[in-house]
Amino acid sequence: MKKALFVGDCHLARVYEYHDETNCPIDIKFWGLAGLKVFNLDFFELEKNKKVSSGTEIGNKDAIIFEPIEDETLVILWIGYVDIRQYLPKYNNAKELIKNYVDNAIKYFKNCKILFIEPLPQFDKMYLKYEGISPSYTYEERETQNKLFNKYLDEYLNELGLTKSVKQEKLFDVLGVKQLDENVLRKIAPHPVDSLSEEYNKKLYDFFTDLAIKNL
Repeated sequence: MKKALFVGDCHLARVYEYHDETNCPIDIKFWGLAGLKVFNLDFFELEKNKKVSSGTEIGNKDAIIFEPIEDETLVILWIGYVDIRQYLPKYNNAKELIKNYVDNAIKYFKNCKILFIEPLPQFDKMYLKYEGISPSYTYEERETQNKLFNKYLDEYLNELGLTKSVKQEKLFDVLGVKQLDENVLRKIAPHPVDSLSEEYNKKLYDFFTDLAIKNL
């Protein structure tokens, strides 16, 4: 059976909640860690420290350890939401960030096919657990960095001759919305949080599964 690995943050962990390996035609693993960011990301360190993914919030899937990747595995990376939300508005270093991100991925997943998905688009507001959990930036500030992140990712992948990234516009098409706001917000948590509700995470799961199948 062909294999695929998705690596991402908590948004991926929530997509993973809908994975049914008994009915999936390929072997897919989802490693999603809450708060994972491109800033200072080092896949070798994740492996060395046997970093454990977040599992899922509804409790029906197990967390997994970040382990060495087998050759010829398809690796799909979906990271950057946290960076755009709170690091890039502060440091404004998207070009440097992208270079380190892509270079580290190529070096670590050297015998794998790699596909990048642009980050989940920013919500209209910063829905936080409590005031002060992280610096607060306006949608306009975050959207500016969102565009820079995607621009430099496009440019650097093209420079290296790598497969083009999956665009945020495609994610919007899959979700069937034009903006992430309170209408698509996850409702089961005891507090507001920047996360999609179950209906929309299921849509992403179906899309991601098809994406993996088509690229294997």
